[in-house]
Amino acid sequence: MKTKKGIIASKLIAATALLAILAACTTTGMTRGTPDSRRQAIQETRQEVLAELYSIKPDTRGQIADASGYAVFSNANINLILASFGGGIGVVRSNANNADTYMRMGEVGIGIGAGVKDFRAVFVFHNAQALERFMDVGISVGGAGGCCS
Repeated sequence: MKTKKGIIASKLIAATALLAILAACTTTGMTRGTPDSRRQAIQETRQEVLAELYSIKPDTRGQIADASGYAVFSNANINLILASFGGGIGVVRSNANNADTYMRMGEVGIGIGAGVKDFRAVFVFHNAQALERFMDVGISVGGAGGCCS
C-alpha cells in the first residue's frame, strides 16, 4: 500500500511527464529545427494570435502600439489535483527599438483542479520598467481556478 507522500510523488512525476509530452505537441515547429526556423514559427504564431486578438477586441491594436512593449507566448498547462505545471515559448517586442527577444516561459502553481490547457497569452507592458522587469526576471505570480468539460 502506498503512503500519501508516495501517491503525491507519483502524481507529480506523471504530471511532469505529461507536461513534457504536451509541451512538445503544442509547440511543434517552435522547439525543433534550426534557430531561424524556430524564430519563424514563433513569429507566425505571434501574427496569428495578434490577428485573432484584434478581430475580437479592435481597441487592443492601439493599446499595444502605444505600449512600451508586448509579449506573445504559446503555452501549455497541466493541473493535477493540488499542483499545476506549465511552459511555453514566445517573443517579447520592445516598441522603443522594434527589437524582438525570444524567450521560454515556465510556470508552477498550487491550486485545486485537474485538466490540461493549451493557450496563447499576450502581455502588454505600459511602461519601460515593467518591460525591463519581465525581460530580466520574467516572473508572474497569480492564482486561478477553473473547470471545463
